[in-house]
Amino acid sequence: GIEKDFLTVSVIDPEGMVVIAETYIKVIRVEKLVLLGIPDQVTVEEATLTVDIKPYLYNVEDWNKLAITTSSNHITVSGTKLILHYPQ
Repeated sequence: GIEKDFLTVSVIDPEGMVVIAETYIKVIRVEKLVLLGIPDQVTVEEATLTVDIKPYLYNVEDWNKLAITTSSNHITVSGTKLILHYPQ
């Protein structure tokens, strides 16, 4: 199968402004549960940020039987959502 690709995306608005973004795509062959590609997050003190990791989980056999935990006291888990809250 395909192992890598290079993607160029062009967007043109009605005024003719053009933006181009390029990214490298690595394709990984997997046969078991994989958690991959969660982007870095930015939040502010006292704000609540919810990050759903479902789009980053691959080859899930039974969503109802997943056990998701974190190492932070400032994050709670609800299903596939991580709820981040950092006090002052």
